Amino acid sequence: MSLSSRFEPADVRGASTGGIYNLIVLDEVDSTNTELRRRLSQDLDSCSVRNIDQRVIQPDLPLAVMASVQTAGQGRLGRHWSSPRGSLYLSLALSMPPDANTQAQASPLAQASPLVALAVRDALARWVESDLAVGHPGKSVSTGRAPEEQLRIKWPNDVVCEKGKLAGILIECFVVDDKALVICGVGVNVEPFDRRPADTDDQTYNPAFLANFCSRPINLEQLAGVVITNILVYWYKWERHNYRFASFRDEYNAHLDLVARSVKVSDISGRLQANGVVMGVDEHARLLLRDADGRVVPISSGEVTLRYNQGLRE
Repeated sequence: MSLSSRFEPADVRGASTGGIYNLIVLDEVDSTNTELRRRLSQDLDSCSVRNIDQRVIQPDLPLAVMASVQTAGQGRLGRHWSSPRGSLYLSLALSMPPDANTQAQASPLAQASPLVALAVRDALARWVESDLAVGHPGKSVSTGRAPEEQLRIKWPNDVVCEKGKLAGILIECFVVDDKALVICGVGVNVEPFDRRPADTDDQTYNPAFLANFCSRPINLEQLAGVVITNILVYWYKWERHNYRFASFRDEYNAHLDLVARSVKVSDISGRLQANGVVMGVDEHARLLLRDADGRVVPISSGEVTLRYNQGLRE
């Protein structure tokens, strides 16, 4: 049985991009990642039923969930993701290879997060380039620079710009019917918040908003379609390259933020793991730091912040 065929036909919105995925459109959920896990595990009694629209499901296609509001949005390292109405919150389930070693530093799961960040960054750049921002095609309101130049990636999986953090990604592994899946959670700040959320704890970046790049109103479902489609494009290319990140290394490094900056990397408890100057990423998507002794140290996970009070991006 396919993953998508588990659900009632009236429960899912068909993709508007030619039938390459199924999209469940909801008003409010606790978390799109959690909602997608419930649906994949057939825990339908716990699922949200406040669908905005209903269309017939298309079998054997990837399944995604999109919501207008999250009451318990999740971020990396167990953090809360502030999720007011007006921004994009979605999750997409994708297959992983059956022999993926999720504990290994160079495993496909460890590389999935940077890969999805690269896909989301590219999708947002394409969106902005298709819009007229302050009368200038494909240019930012803050600098006049093309989005291809301004939209960057903060390792491993945040999309940032000079104004701050535009998007974050949360990758979770899930098993259903002995099949390994990855749930890709994506949050994009679209409309400005009334104030900076109290739960924002990124020490390097303030929130930034996609609407500030665009001259026209943003249709969130259309934006979701662009993001999901681009993730699928990158994911299937990754599959064709046997889940090797090396094929994406140059593109990722071309858009990596904080290169040549002095940073520190901390673990989930805040304990210092390493510090040094950012050199880029390696073929396994590990961050490369040059330490005080000139050695290049690969970092597999952690939170990157600037050292020596180099300033909050805002």
